[in-house]
Amino acid sequence: VFVDNTGALNLGTVYTIECWCKKTGSWGTGGVWSMRPTSGGEGPGLITGISGLYVGIGDTSTKSQYITFSQPPLNTWVHYAMCSNGSTFEFFIDGISQGTANTNGFGMSGTPDLALGARYSSGTAQGNIQIDEFLVTNNVLYTTNFTPPTLPYVLT
Repeated sequence: VFVDNTGALNLGTVYTIECWCKKTGSWGTGGVWSMRPTSGGEGPGLITGISGLYVGIGDTSTKSQYITFSQPPLNTWVHYAMCSNGSTFEFFIDGISQGTANTNGFGMSGTPDLALGARYSSGTAQGNIQIDEFLVTNNVLYTTNFTPPTLPYVLT
């Protein structure tokens, strides 16, 4: 799913992006989610690769920052959350912090594009994936380890 140029995704530098994801077969290069800022390059994303996953934020210059980890097990729902407080982002798997990285002031402003189940910069779709409860908000929802939500989100 590709969502182009929507001002609703103008997140700035403070946000949370989270979802539940289930790997249902082998993964190649693609993405669970990926955003592309107006300026081009890569925005925040959870990108799949043959040997693992990486989450990152960056652009086409030297601002890219990534955290890498292993692929999830087959047929198991896993909760992913990426939180940016403006200066660093922290990534959580099933509520457990996997580490932080500097955002180098890189945020999501203007009218960024969003890809679900694909990597936006390459247009490479990720097969063998199910995504549920995808949420984007301009608030930091998690700053420490947490228990992932088990009920649908309630919008207020």
